[in-house]
Amino acid sequence: MAHLYKRRRQFWICYYVNGQRVQKSLKTDNERIARDKKRKIEYELSLGDFHITSRLLLPVVLEDFSKYRPIFHKCDATIRGHVFCSFLALLLRKELENHLEQKGLTVEWADVTSDLDNLVEMEIEVSSDKRYTIRSHTAGTVAKVFGACGVALPPMLSQC
Repeated sequence: MAHLYKRRRQFWICYYVNGQRVQKSLKTDNERIARDKKRKIEYELSLGDFHITSRLLLPVVLEDFSKYRPIFHKCDATIRGHVFCSFLALLLRKELENHLEQKGLTVEWADVTSDLDNLVEMEIEVSSDKRYTIRSHTAGTVAKVFGACGVALPPMLSQC
């Protein structure tokens, strides 16, 4: 049904859908991963629903998860922990994107992450009995993201 071949260092796949030849990069140089992707494509072709996208959250998250290069661990517990944390991060990202979409907001993910990285809260001790918490100014998309999630930003200055 489909066959793999290598161009430069990347694996490619060639198959036919409705009589039209399709060639695409599998974006990997690992033969085992390429074979797994080939089996997945062949399975989808055999079902006849290759171009139908799933509406379930899990396949979307797992597809995002597969974009990242592998990280190798020595212990099974570390592997399970890393997979769990990675899956949870992708699930939270998808949920945030859904909240933004429901509110009709269109923001770039790179802008969201850089703006959230710039959001800082620090505690300052003026004297032994006076402590204050100061938050940085919200710039860019931070206020929109917090508003879409229904979370109030903390005050710029508060006494602890």
